[in-house]
Amino acid sequence: MFVTNEDLDVRRCILPGLDLGRQQYPEDLHETVAEAIRIARTHPDEYLRHRVEHQI
Repeated sequence: MFVTNEDLDVRRCILPGLDLGRQQYPEDLHETVAEAIRIARTHPDEYLRHRVEHQI
């Protein structure tokens, strides 16, 4: 899972396949989606920061 796995290569592979629209998930996962977006937006890796903005 993107949020719990801190390996950069894993996150780079997972992020493109994530649907970051909260409405696509049950309410109990909305905070997890928000956390994934926050991680990607604030990550030191430029690819993750760029990719998340492209997806949302």
